[in-house]
Amino acid sequence: MLQSYEAIIENGQLQWLRDQPQISKARVIVTILSETQPQLSYRTPSIAIAGKGKTLGDVVSSFVQEQDTEQSILEILAKIHSQRDSGRSREEINRDLQAERNAWDS
Repeated sequence: MLQSYEAIIENGQLQWLRDQPQISKARVIVTILSETQPQLSYRTPSIAIAGKGKTLGDVVSSFVQEQDTEQSILEILAKIHSQRDSGRSREEINRDLQAERNAWDS
């Protein structure tokens, strides 16, 4: 039966990394590992979720919508300014503003 043990060979001397095997005589196969720095592990998503992600929105379309929203705000402010001078009551103006806000949500 094969058993594996870890050790470091330094200047021809064997230093066991864990418990030394209690064997008086044995044939061994030695595998020399090159000295390398341990690789840093990076977190990766599970393969079980591959292809299940969804992209919500688009960078370009959100930029266009932002410009449209800015223009809409300017139009509303102009409308408010003109309504303020038109003699409309505050309640009427607030009702119109709420209608505009509701239109944004739909």
